[in-house]
Amino acid sequence: YNTVIQYQCRVKDLSKAFKLFEDMKLQKLDPTPATYNILIDGLCFYGYIEDADRFLCSLQEQRVNLSKFAYTTLIKAHCVKGDPEMAVKHFLQLLDRGFDVSIRDYSAA
Repeated sequence: YNTVIQYQCRVKDLSKAFKLFEDMKLQKLDPTPATYNILIDGLCFYGYIEDADRFLCSLQEQRVNLSKFAYTTLIKAHCVKGDPEMAVKHFLQLLDRGFDVSIRDYSAA
């Protein structure tokens, strides 16, 4: 599923990517952190940063274990957008979740 979801994101068919994501769950297949990363990255790549924020928030509410990449993707997207407050918010979430932070992460924020 991840490969097909990623393809749909790259061809800017995000609705199809999210439909595949929902189909995956209906088939009782557990999404991996990579699945979430692909979707968050796809949303950010095309400028749907607020949608990516909402998606991340919904995953956090479901207590989904996310990877560091999910947070750094949003940090970078908010920096590019010129929204340092949201970038810092996600950076603090990254720290709160116990991820090790490197110089690359600091430079993203």
